[in-house]
Amino acid sequence: MNNGSIGAQLRIERLKRSMSQKDVSEKTNISVRLLGQIENNKGNHRESTLKLLIDFYGLGLMRVSRVNKNEK
Repeated sequence: MNNGSIGAQLRIERLKRSMSQKDVSEKTNISVRLLGQIENNKGNHRESTLKLLIDFYGLGLMRVSRVNKNEK
């Protein structure tokens, strides 16, 4: 897993909060399966879903997009 990816960053933020994927799923109405796919950078996901998670964790879009640019 690329530690600079959005998925990796979201996983780190979840773990910092000692939350399981199930905890996040219950609070965001995003399925556990989809959360796993996002965290493992599998597939393409809706921007609205990623924004929901970014907002949920209180991450700034600039911070996430800066990390995303470093992936390339």
